[in-house]
Amino acid sequence: MASANYDISHEQGTNFVLNINYYDESGIPVNLSQGYWAQMDVRGQRYELDTNNDTLKLRFSTSNTYGVTGTIVNGGRTAGHISLDGEFVYRDDLEGATTSGVTGQISLSFPKEISRQLSSGSSLYDLFLYDDRGISSGTTGDAYAEKLLSGKFIIAPAISDPEFGG
Repeated sequence: MASANYDISHEQGTNFVLNINYYDESGIPVNLSQGYWAQMDVRGQRYELDTNNDTLKLRFSTSNTYGVTGTIVNGGRTAGHISLDGEFVYRDDLEGATTSGVTGQISLSFPKEISRQLSSGSSLYDLFLYDDRGISSGTTGDAYAEKLLSGKFIIAPAISDPEFGG
């Protein structure tokens, strides 16, 4: 099945959450809590033209930790989070999170602390869902891969100082 084309807009300096509901052919939410993982890259250009990841701006993954995962100062990269069990609810200290437990909901997120560091502009992205299907060793190389979404990831610039009161 072909992936859907969906442009994502985000306001610089704010929390980012995108919830995607994933259903089977009968309209039943798919339980993604075991045997699945996901990854989404946000890049300045296609991977085939950037195999060194020089234009990689964000990497969302089910394997990323919940809190602030890095800095993008001086060309560094940072990460977003993917939950396959509903939306992340972050703790105040950003060191952990719980999920809402919604079956079939893929939730992508990062806190405002990451968003404040992002440069405004338009990039490309695609979101892949991997399925172990009982034959995989748990690695992406031998799992079933499905591209769910692709399009532009647009960061709209903040007019006010996103630190508020800074």
